[in-house]
Amino acid sequence: MKTFSMGVVIVCMVLISCDQGTLPSHALGRFTYQAYDSLGVRVAEGWLEIDGQDSSSLGGTWHIEAVGTPSRIGPQIGDGALSGLFANGQLMVHLNPDYVDNNVDLVGTYNGGIFEGFWTYSGFPGVINSGRFTAVQLAN
Repeated sequence: MKTFSMGVVIVCMVLISCDQGTLPSHALGRFTYQAYDSLGVRVAEGWLEIDGQDSSSLGGTWHIEAVGTPSRIGPQIGDGALSGLFANGQLMVHLNPDYVDNNVDLVGTYNGGIFEGFWTYSGFPGVINSGRFTAVQLAN
C-alpha cells in the first residue's frame, strides 16, 4: 500500500510539473460514473458534469450513490462541486476541492467519450482506499 501511495504522489507531481496542454472541448459534458473496489466490485454509481474553466482547468458538479454497503470509499457519496486539470493527456479531478483531508481524486485518461482510471480516497494518514472507475460521456 505504501508503494501505491508513493506512486500516486509521483504521478500527481509529474502532471503538475509538466506542460498542461489544452483540455479538448469534446471531453466536457455529462458522464455516467461507476466506481469499483480493488476486487472489481462496483461500489458507487452516479454522474459527473465536467465544464472547462480555461484551456487546462476544469470545474463542475457530481452526484454519486453507494452501491450496496461499501466501506471506506470516502466522500464520493452525495453531491458536490469538482475541480481539476488536464495535463499530458490525463484528467485529474478532485471531488472534494475544499477539503484539506478526506479527499477523493480521480486520475485517468479520456479517449473516445470514456474517462477511466483510478479513484483514490486519502486523508492525513495517506491513501485509505482506491480502485478503478469508468465515466462514459452522455450524448449532448
